[in-house]
Amino acid sequence: MIEKGWKTFLEVGLALKKVRESRLYREDHDTWEAFCRAVVGISKTEANRQILDAEVVDDLKAPNGVIAEAPSSRSQVRALARLKKPEDRREAWRRVCETTELTGRPATADLVTDVVEAIRGDADPPPASSHPPDETSASKPATAMDVIERLRAASRAQDWTIVDEVIEHLAALELYHQTTL
Repeated sequence: MIEKGWKTFLEVGLALKKVRESRLYREDHDTWEAFCRAVVGISKTEANRQILDAEVVDDLKAPNGVIAEAPSSRSQVRALARLKKPEDRREAWRRVCETTELTGRPATADLVTDVVEAIRGDADPPPASSHPPDETSASKPATAMDVIERLRAASRAQDWTIVDEVIEHLAALELYHQTTL
């Protein structure tokens, strides 16, 4: 029943998209908002969110129109929606599915968010600092727990660029501590 409801939810989102884009709502209503309230019983904001959710899931389809494993919740879809390009959304979902297959753990919204953040980082990586933190800097060096958490997130997302970045950071810190002792 839940699976059927989720499928219907996504179908409604695509139908709403067609009504909005074709302006079919103007046959009986002056505005998109009036249509959403009167016909669907939701706000235009919620209708637009439902359309976005359906678009995201639709973007995950393979060229044959099939999704091997679809997201099972709106929170997973919302995390994927932070990626604007369909190919980035497909890549993120592929990484999520691989991670869940390897670990045997379910695809949580947190996992999807970690993968999305890794991909967003791939698209525009922060400049790598070859200099250790200086003592007068307002930012303090990462703690061991910070490094461990970053490595855990990278492992879940299978984002080895973060692992490389952490290794470089650790090497810089080690060099910094050797020169200050």
